[in-house]
Amino acid sequence: MVIKINNKKILILLLSIFILIFSINNITSANYNINIESNSPYYSSSNLNKDGKNFEINFIGYGTVGNNSINSKYLSQHLDEENKDDILSNIENNGELIVLGNGIQNINIRYKNLTFFTGIKEIGLASIPKDAIELLLKGNEIGKKYELEGTKAELALYNDTGFSYSFKNQKLANQFNSQEVRLIGTLHYLKGAIAKLNGEGSFTLNYKDTITGSGIIQAEYAKKATGYSLDFGLNTKVNDKLYWSFLISNIGAISTDKASYYEYSYDPEVNKFKETTDQKLDNLKYSLPMKINFGTKYRWKDNTNLIGSYSLTKYNTDHLDHRISGEIVYNKIKFLPVSIGATYSTLQNDLIFSSGVVLKLGSMHTKVIFSDLQSLFNGSKSVSLGISSRFSF
Repeated sequence: MVIKINNKKILILLLSIFILIFSINNITSANYNINIESNSPYYSSSNLNKDGKNFEINFIGYGTVGNNSINSKYLSQHLDEENKDDILSNIENNGELIVLGNGIQNINIRYKNLTFFTGIKEIGLASIPKDAIELLLKGNEIGKKYELEGTKAELALYNDTGFSYSFKNQKLANQFNSQEVRLIGTLHYLKGAIAKLNGEGSFTLNYKDTITGSGIIQAEYAKKATGYSLDFGLNTKVNDKLYWSFLISNIGAISTDKASYYEYSYDPEVNKFKETTDQKLDNLKYSLPMKINFGTKYRWKDNTNLIGSYSLTKYNTDHLDHRISGEIVYNKIKFLPVSIGATYSTLQNDLIFSSGVVLKLGSMHTKVIFSDLQSLFNGSKSVSLGISSRFSF
């Protein structure tokens, strides 16, 4: 078939995909279950002993955005042909451009073993084929076929409210030959907005502003969706030096039976592109990225702790992210511990360096973490910032 369309409309269409994807830049796993106790957002979010206090209030803010192919140094300079070829080569080597973002703004209140929490969480992941990026960077090449297959994105912005309960289990402690084992369970009630985007097809741009081929871009979305999720885990104190934890989180989904969709496609009957807006959709479901995490903490010296973790996150787009993290915490200055760490992500195909500092003033603990430290020197593929304040009594 032959499709007639102005080239500018194609660019606007592809740019709209980018706008949707990068709208997560200023917000950003729920699914990371971050705990600012560690630079690594994958360390267990529950501790065996928080200063021995029965009452505690936590304020947490964390955001991250990253990708697997484009270094941030390109965002602050004019892109010449060599830069563009380098970007496209990186995307081709990785198979596609993956953009992901996550965030949390949360308050939680703990009394003894019971914790109540509420806050906002954001999740976003998008995959974009190399041809779409090439079209944006270099414009169209006459007679060249451009593939849209593999264009997809999933986004969620929602309120997360619930409670967590933990309790000691002496039987497990005996089996693990440990001083203490604490089991943890968390129930989340989720309410917010969800969206999905899919693109498929291919086209070839010819002379006289004509395109041969076919394709479709469809966005499904809902402003009001609800759901539940569960977390299960355990924390183990082997002795005064060694701790380890295991956690399965984000077992659940957000769904609605009142959704809409937007579609941009070719209509063969009228021989032109057709735009369909705000059409009703019977249902829409967003499955949370389920994560499995294993973390350890070892008191190497009186003033030095070693922290490590491994996590596996499975996104609903079938992408997997394996992350291995390591961190050193140095607390020679008791009221001002500092830390430095590194994380390798298979999804981002990158080594991410991070640092943190804690200010301890009586019952108040405030921690700030930042990554990727490479962005301060030669650019990086991601950036994260986390701040938490804890008041215990």
